[in-house]
Amino acid sequence: MRQSLVLRTWLICWLALAAAVGNVSPDAVAQDAPAGGLQVGVADPVLGADGTTQTPVEVVVLLPGGLVPSDGTVVRLTASEGAVALAARTSQGVARALYIAGSKPGSVTITAQCGGMTGQAEVLLWPGEGRGKPEV
Repeated sequence: MRQSLVLRTWLICWLALAAAVGNVSPDAVAQDAPAGGLQVGVADPVLGADGTTQTPVEVVVLLPGGLVPSDGTVVRLTASEGAVALAARTSQGVARALYIAGSKPGSVTITAQCGGMTGQAEVLLWPGEGRGKPEV
């Protein structure tokens, strides 16, 4: 996820520099610039529905034009089951929080919102404890 963001940022900077020295049309910069959005990821997408197991949540915020928001930008978080911080603040375009598994097995949606943008990640809660898939 981070490599993709670095590559996009590098591409936009290179295109902007090339446009400034006249090698590339300024329209190419606008055309290749990402529209912006939120990428939500979880470290462990499968957890036991034990009400205590935790996994880190990471939200990468990308503004239109490929820019990252100012440090301290608020990202609001919700989870359809279990618990997650109501808000997290960005540092270098990334907001981090912890998700605590609920006690009801099934699919959980973690939703992040920032600046009119929305992103989601899924976590599967299985009957049991801990991280990872249950042994059969």
